[in-house]
Amino acid sequence: MLHLRVAILPWLVLAALLAHAREAAAECPKAKGKPIYRVTRGPVHKPPKGEKPQTQVFSVFATGRWTWVGPSATEAGQDDARGGCIAPAAMKELQRALAKARFRVAGGVVTTCAALPIARVKYAALRSGKRVTTEEPCGIPLDKSTAALARCAEEAARTTPPPLDELRKICRGES
Repeated sequence: MLHLRVAILPWLVLAALLAHAREAAAECPKAKGKPIYRVTRGPVHKPPKGEKPQTQVFSVFATGRWTWVGPSATEAGQDDARGGCIAPAAMKELQRALAKARFRVAGGVVTTCAALPIARVKYAALRSGKRVTTEEPCGIPLDKSTAALARCAEEAARTTPPPLDELRKICRGES
């Protein structure tokens, strides 16, 4: 009997987690208006005429809803879309980071790697009109406040975001 309980327990935990995730997604308001923050990753060079550029767009809306649209890994020429909801406390931290972000690249002497960039990345706060563009993997790095915002948004939108105190440190550039 003990073995049966041990075997069933992980499935019960998984079912509870999935039910909680569905409830959280149901509570999240729909995306409305312009995103407050958007990251667009695309090719450095324009594709040949007639070809669609392979871009990925990650957006966060004021309601806490986030979306990601990018090329499908399984079907050529098709796009995949994902989305979710950022918890209200995490959304407050993200909005603070957004207000502090300067949307500039680092100044002074900047060390980059020798690899050729493969993607152009555009970071934007659409409602305030702030924008900055850099390249990956070896473009000029973002200023500290914008880099903290980028990491904050990525962490807050994860399936299992870090605890709030850890996210707060990330969003404030302390980690």
